[in-house]
Amino acid sequence: MPANEVNQEDALVTTDPEIMGGLPVFAGTRVPVSVVLNSVAAGVQLDRLQAAYPFLTEAHINAAKAVEAELSPARPQRLSELNPDLSRRVALRS
Repeated sequence: MPANEVNQEDALVTTDPEIMGGLPVFAGTRVPVSVVLNSVAAGVQLDRLQAAYPFLTEAHINAAKAVEAELSPARPQRLSELNPDLSRRVALRS
């Protein structure tokens, strides 16, 4: 990721243990990025989000997505993907 993109993310999204328990929030606010990203994922349009959060721009949303991607490592969907050599054991009750 280019340095200017990282700087913009740092300017738009911040984490601080004293603010919202360290959740990533938009800089200068107490609005968690997850609230906005969940709304975007649900199909809420930017103009509607801006009615609730007037500071919000597309750059904020892009920075939030980038921060979320950094903080959310890819996780296996199933236990078998975590350890494919593990044999499955099932205990049947009588």
